[in-house]
Amino acid sequence: MATRSPRAPRGSKAARPNPRDERLELHAERLISAHELIPREGSLVVGVSGGPDSVALLDFLVGYRTRHGIPQGDLVAGHVNHGLRGEESEEDAAFVEEVAGRLRVRFMTSRIDPVARQRERGESLEEAARKLRYAALRRMAVAAGCSRVAVAHTADDQAETILLRLIRGAGITGLSGMRGAA
Repeated sequence: MATRSPRAPRGSKAARPNPRDERLELHAERLISAHELIPREGSLVVGVSGGPDSVALLDFLVGYRTRHGIPQGDLVAGHVNHGLRGEESEEDAAFVEEVAGRLRVRFMTSRIDPVARQRERGESLEEAARKLRYAALRRMAVAAGCSRVAVAHTADDQAETILLRLIRGAGITGLSGMRGAA
C-alpha cells in the first residue's frame, strides 16, 4: 500500500495565524475549567470527522492537556465512518488515524449505516446519521473507559439547530441552540 502524505483538513485554507486564535483558546480554557468539562482523572473521546473543526478541537485538546499536565493517553480520537461518500469516506478515516498518530492519541473507528436507519425509521438522512454517530461515539467511550465525549460545533451549527427547531414548529420555549455540556 502506498504511503499517503497527510493532507490538510477538508475545506481548510492555507495555514496562516489568525489573531483571534489565542483569545479563542483562552476563552475555551476558561470555560473548560469553570465547568469541569475535561476530567483530570479519566478519559475523553473526541469525535473527529476529518474536517477542520473537529481536527482543530483535537489539536486544541492535546495542547490543553499538555499545558495542564494531563496525560495524552487519556484522549481518544473517535471517527465514525458514515460510508456515504465511497472512497472519500475511507480517506477521511485514514486521515483521522494519521492525525491521531501524529498527535500520539489513541484512535478508534466505527462504521454506521444511516441509509438503512433512514429506510427503517423514516427519519431524514441527516437525523439518522446524527443519532447513529452519537450512539457510536458513546459505544467508543464505554469501550475505552471514557467518561466524556467532545464534539466540535460552530456558530453556524447553532443557527442551523435553531432554524430546524423553528421549521419543525417549536414554540418559544423550544427555540434554543445546542446545550454546552450534557
